[in-house]
This record gives sequence, structure tokens and C-alpha cells, in this order.
Amino acid sequence: MTSKISAVLVGLCAATVVVHPFQFTTSPSKRRCTNLRDGSSGGGEQDVVISSQAADTGSWVEHDITEQLATTSTTFLEDANPVRGPSKVLIYDTTLRDGTQMESISVSCDDKLKIAKRLSSFDVDFIEAGWPGSNPKDEEFFRRARTELDETTKSKLVAFGSTRRKNMEASEDKQIQTLVESGAPTVCIVAKAHLWQVTDIIRADPEENLDMICDSVSYLVSQGIQVMVDLEHFFDGYKFDSEYTLKCCQAAVEGGADVLVMCDTNGGTMPWQIEQMTKETIEKFSKTTFGIQHFGLGLILTPSAHSSPGPRPTPRRQQRSAAGSAAMGGDAN
Repeated sequence: MTSKISAVLVGLCAATVVVHPFQFTTSPSKRRCTNLRDGSSGGGEQDVVISSQAADTGSWVEHDITEQLATTSTTFLEDANPVRGPSKVLIYDTTLRDGTQMESISVSCDDKLKIAKRLSSFDVDFIEAGWPGSNPKDEEFFRRARTELDETTKSKLVAFGSTRRKNMEASEDKQIQTLVESGAPTVCIVAKAHLWQVTDIIRADPEENLDMICDSVSYLVSQGIQVMVDLEHFFDGYKFDSEYTLKCCQAAVEGGADVLVMCDTNGGTMPWQIEQMTKETIEKFSKTTFGIQHFGLGLILTPSAHSSPGPRPTPRRQQRSAAGSAAMGGDAN
């Protein structure tokens, strides 16, 4: 019995990081999300009424494991998949950025180039390689990557950054320009998705924050770059004011974002809560690709798996770092 339970759990973890290529469709870009100010979402077919029913917390886990134990042998991993989820799951590796922020880990630019090549050989879909402009090492990496990495590896590189600063155009923001100049085909920018974080931490007007998201994404898309948006404090923000958090999602979608990443930045959200909020959000933005990131407590695999099994709506991008190294243990191992 013990060996069978272990096999089920191993299967859940393994299936979470299976790679399936996925073709993005970029949404139409707009410079300003003016329709958000009047409370309308402007999502067309994406505007679905959000259900307020509580999630059946955890019951599917017990059911799935019981079912597997009753119907499969100890070799079930060879002929069955214990996770029923999206047909395509994208693997987003953060070893070279978030992974290098862990205590006692330090890598040179030469090391980063070697690691990038190895990660590419593992067939991960995206390699978050650093934040150009934040430190000389990452600037050097993206400069050398143009001539020292093969085309396949270069096509997987992601430059990390943030939305533009307050009260200026994205085209005038130096940090945004370093993302463009990095030459990375994909950029991931972090954006505030929690109303309190907007008003009390970065001290921005809530509408200005929506413009910061939309304008930054729109400008990067206009430069031919594929854009992902890390919605910082997403789950806490959703619990605090779900309407505003969803407006942040809409701002990114209207800017032309390819992927929205729901982040549990403080790491205090339980798997069943993540399941319910993920379900409601994906139902509202049914044509958008979503990812999930969970910080703290080493629970990333649990929310990733808990939000994945079907037939419920599911995120397609899973975030991980090699050996589980990350600033706050926030990525799948």
C-alpha cells in the first residue's frame, strides 16, 4: 500500500513538469485601458459571470488517489497518467534568475551561459535568464548570448523586468528600454495586482497602475516581443479586492500579453483557495494562457497540481527552478 501511494505522488509530481509545446496567439494591443475606468471589462467573449460557489476543498485528491489504488498496479506509471489536466503545459525555468537569489548560490556569467545550454537540452520551454539593467552580470549575459548560444537556446530566453514607472510613457522608461535592448524574444514583467500594494507601497493611483500595466505591455508588444505578466500578490489581492485584481488582468490582456502569471507572493494561500480563485479567473479570461507561481513553505508542487487536474479550468504554465533553488523556495523543483 505504501509503495502504491508513493507511486501516485511521484506520478503527480512528474506529470506537472511534462513539456508540451504551445503556440501563442497575441491579443490586439491598445495603449490605454480607458474602458476600465467606467467599470467595464471590455473582454468581449471573455466576460463570463464569476461563480461565488465554494470549492469542494481537497475531495478530488482523496478520490483520485483512492481510484488509482483500486484500479492500477504498482507499474501504473507506465500505462496511466494520474493527473488529468491541460493537454499542453509550458515549463518556465527560473534557475538563472530566481534560483540564483538563494543563499550561498553564486554563478558567473560563464556559468549562466553553460546552464542555459543545459536547460535548453532538457527541452524546457522558457529560460528566465536575468534582469538586464539591474546588474552588470545580467547585462553581460544577454550581450554574450547573442553570439555564444545556439539559435534554439536563444529562442527560449526570457528577460525579466517590471512595468514602467509612474507618470511617464513606457517608451521613455530606461528599465523598459533595457528589456527591449536585451534581444530576448520574450519578456516577463512584474506588475502589482493587489490594490493595497498599489496605494500604500508604490503609492500610485489605482487607475495609473492599470495604465502602467497596459502601456508597458503594449509598448513591448509593439517591439515584436512576446510578453508575460507576473501578477504580484495576485491571490492576496484577489481576497482583498477581486474586482481590482481582475482589472489588472484585463489591463494586461488589452495591452496584448500572451501569458498572465498568478503569483502567491507571500506564500500563505492554501491549495483549495488557489483552486477556487484560479477557476474563477480562468473562466473570466477563457482565451488567455495562465501560469502559476507559489512562494514559501515548499508548496509549489501542491498548488500547481491542485490547480491542474481536469475537468476544471487550469493554468498552462508551470514555474520551476533546478533543485528547487529560489529566493523564497517559490518554484517547483
